[in-house]
Amino acid sequence: MAFRSLVVRRMQVGKQPVAHGLLVALVALSALSAKAAPILELDTDERDVALVELFTSEGCSSCPPADQFLSDLQADARLWRDYVPVAWHVDYWDYIGWQDVWAEPEHALRQRQYKRDGVSRSVYTPQFIVAGEEWRGFFRSRQLPTPKPSAGRLKLVIEDGQFEAAFYPREPDGEALELHVALLVTDRSSEISRGENRGRTLHHDFVIIQHAVHGADQSGDAARWRGRVPSLSDADAVAAWVTVEDQQVPLQAVGGAL
Repeated sequence: MAFRSLVVRRMQVGKQPVAHGLLVALVALSALSAKAAPILELDTDERDVALVELFTSEGCSSCPPADQFLSDLQADARLWRDYVPVAWHVDYWDYIGWQDVWAEPEHALRQRQYKRDGVSRSVYTPQFIVAGEEWRGFFRSRQLPTPKPSAGRLKLVIEDGQFEAAFYPREPDGEALELHVALLVTDRSSEISRGENRGRTLHHDFVIIQHAVHGADQSGDAARWRGRVPSLSDADAVAAWVTVEDQQVPLQAVGGAL
């Protein structure tokens, strides 16, 4: 109220243009500040990006080296540019003494579906699926395979808890597409008091804490999506990938830190 009185007095003494301009600028600045929010814009451009999926468990004694392998991508220049890593913690080892706090039944169902689809020969941990193909190179100390040619360009924008995405296929074929959006946490540790890893401190990165699938609006030259991203404040990073409807093999992926 005091500021408004000052402006009125200045207008009355012949400084109306300056005072009026100042008032307009302050009102505009206030409006912008009220709407300001972090924005994440991700775009694969023409790059080929591989979704690196690790199926793991805190109850599995052979999983910590695989978890570390995924964590090492934190210091890799190819992170988010060439590879989008995600860790699905499964629950089927919980019965042997330790309940994995990151595990969800849906994660194990996804792994079993890969077997039913013929992508993998069996269900085990740790298991890597890279760009929709089973990868056993980890057990032979090999490097991640070069991303294979993707099916198109993927863009993702997140603002104010909402997302917009678009996928531009290189060779449109009319198939219905879906967008997967996953929230990830990084730099987490667990003190294991029971089970195969008893007494160990396990470190985790790129752990999926939320995963949702969205149907597309496929009018025009691209498939498009809009939606809400709940619990965004609980996450450290986001990963998104496109698949053919009711299939799991990713056509293109994108990701980044929040």
